[in-house]
Amino acid sequence: MKNFLHEYFYYTRSERNGALVLSILCVALFVAPALFPYIAPKPESPDFELILASEEAEVADDDSSEALEITLFEFDPNTATKEELELLGLSPKLAQTIINFRNKGGKFYRTEDLQKIYTLKANDYERLAPYVRIGSKNFPKTESKGYSKNRPIAQLFEFDPNTASENDFMKLGLSEKTATTIVKYREKGGKFQKPEDLKKIYSIKETDYERLKPYVSIPAPSEMKTSVASATPIKSPDFPNRASKPLVIDINQASPEEWQELHGIGMAFAKRITTFRDKLGGFSNIEQIAETYGLPDSTFQRIKPQLKSSPIFRGIMINTASVEELKAHPYIDARLAAAIVSYRGQHGAFSSVGDVARLKALPPSTLEKLKPYLHFD
Repeated sequence: MKNFLHEYFYYTRSERNGALVLSILCVALFVAPALFPYIAPKPESPDFELILASEEAEVADDDSSEALEITLFEFDPNTATKEELELLGLSPKLAQTIINFRNKGGKFYRTEDLQKIYTLKANDYERLAPYVRIGSKNFPKTESKGYSKNRPIAQLFEFDPNTASENDFMKLGLSEKTATTIVKYREKGGKFQKPEDLKKIYSIKETDYERLKPYVSIPAPSEMKTSVASATPIKSPDFPNRASKPLVIDINQASPEEWQELHGIGMAFAKRITTFRDKLGGFSNIEQIAETYGLPDSTFQRIKPQLKSSPIFRGIMINTASVEELKAHPYIDARLAAAIVSYRGQHGAFSSVGDVARLKALPPSTLEKLKPYLHFD
């Protein structure tokens, strides 16, 4: 037996050393996965403040940018687009800084992280903080200061408290109860002579008053008298019954300055209307102007009689336009643009609206809006 064991289990020194090395390698390979997280170098996370500092020079001062109408709504600073950030009242450069920060790996973990944006003013932070929603369950701590996650989403625009509808007041961020109170106050003969008169409505909070005050637009008594006088026939030997004609503008030719002459249309809305018009290629009908983002229906209905339609000035060359050109139109998103080009490549050029209707990605409602713009040449 001894000879048998010796014959089969005897190893030379070199064989024993080899077996030992092989055993050590096997053990090392077995435990390596468990040890790797502890010995591997950890990638450094982007330095929040360093990234923002590199962008600071680009956005040091943006006071020269033209102000837009501010629209307040819930947003996630980690996913909001540049356009959404601008609608919230941030300058284009500041909005781009936030986008650049995210593109370099930066992330906002809580509402207070916005304060690390050096060029974000304190009053802008206080205005936006209640609307920050990071993820699906993270609500800003500022709610403890009187803000509620159910607070109405506010749209700030010029308004006359003597004519604004209940729906307009709610769009401005007032509660339904307060909006109803204002309307009832007017029905009982109450009138607002100046912005400070809003304080007569006891249910309006001081914070809401300060927020809305810059947007109150009450015609001066002299303007009202002029308006009445202009509607009175002017009698003269040559024109015994002539009355001054109200301002009428061409929806596709009027400049921003001409739009501002309409009651309720300030610089921001005038710019927003003309920008929307230029992206469309012209308004195909007057009702289309109501689609302008943030434009109150009461304002549109007021100016509607003063609008004159005209032909659009640019169509969509659907058989030659690229994806980039197609998606530049407000009614065509990236997905639909890609579908149009793909379908065109597989089936040939479109010859009619009926051919376009075969696109499964194109809703019938969108097709109706696009019809006036489609060119098949």
